[in-house]
Amino acid sequence: MKNLIFRNVDIYDGLGSDPYVSDIAIDDGYICSVDTSISGKSLKEIDATGLAICPGFIDIHGHSDYYLLINPSAEAKVKQGITTEVGGNCGYSAAPIGGIEFQFRQSLYKEQFDLELSFKTLEDYLKRIEKQGIALNYVPLIGHNTIRASVMGGSASPCNQKQLLEMEKLVDEGMKQGAFGLSTGLVYAPANFAESSELVSLCKIAANRGGFFATHMRSEGDLLIESIEEVLNISKQANIPIQISHLKTAGEKNWNKLDAAFEIIEEYRNDGHDVTCDRYPYIASNTHLSALLSEWAQEGLLNEKIERLSNKETRKRLISELSKKRKTNKDWNNILISRVLTKKNKDAEGKTLFQLAKEKSKKPAEVTLDLLIEEK
Repeated sequence: MKNLIFRNVDIYDGLGSDPYVSDIAIDDGYICSVDTSISGKSLKEIDATGLAICPGFIDIHGHSDYYLLINPSAEAKVKQGITTEVGGNCGYSAAPIGGIEFQFRQSLYKEQFDLELSFKTLEDYLKRIEKQGIALNYVPLIGHNTIRASVMGGSASPCNQKQLLEMEKLVDEGMKQGAFGLSTGLVYAPANFAESSELVSLCKIAANRGGFFATHMRSEGDLLIESIEEVLNISKQANIPIQISHLKTAGEKNWNKLDAAFEIIEEYRNDGHDVTCDRYPYIASNTHLSALLSEWAQEGLLNEKIERLSNKETRKRLISELSKKRKTNKDWNNILISRVLTKKNKDAEGKTLFQLAKEKSKKPAEVTLDLLIEEK
């Protein structure tokens, strides 16, 4: 007896074929039969006439690396039909990790989620999620931001030869332990301080192990075209397939750049290079509030950044910079606070920076810095 039979369901095979109507039998958690007329009884039958079934979706761009340890059932993914996630994107991975970055995350995740972190290698991380079990197939990437912070802390300097060798070693070990490639988040510290040559060297290590390069580029707005050219050149020099993450034209004034972006990518593909992109169908983006800050303000460890935001002189400079970048109320009203971690700021959730500033009788730039200090 089968556990479950779907009757008369439209089947999409995931290979691009036209859908066809059939029955599907499930037994012990596995598809055991696909046929136009499955005989026999089952514990449960579902008349799926007019409904569709297909293989699980692959989320090519996920960030559930730690969330899978907190909530291994991953309902938020599974209920969307996602059965495989590519994690460790935007340069931020759970492993490999070490140095002061490991200590920082140990403290952070213990304080915020009561999550104990003991692993440093990708091998140990994968053993942990395998031991506890997770609802998804998981495809790990090595985060460039994570390994750079592990080796160099929050330094804004170019890496020296010794530091590069240490990072190359972490990439090589991670690839041997099951990583599928290297990811970057070049808008975030400390990766935003890395030169292209550093990325080429690390991508070559990943390429030698059959990996690919997933990149959140340096800019997705004003310098979009230049950023695309940079990552395509990195891919070409390292001879590595590239996945451009969440390709977008950020900011209404940049919407006209999409055709030019596609042109560059198509030209690269026509030359025989392996480049693909992912993109979401809406005009919002989701990231840390600190992404609004200039590069100089993101250098160093967390306590150094907080001190910089609090210092009278640097704070004045930051407020001036932020106010010049976002000149109108509309600019500030476009930034919505979706989540905070402190009870003190819970009322900020669901409000824009413009709304918060109005409530507090402050400039939006001031409110931004206050939130960054209080939320750390």
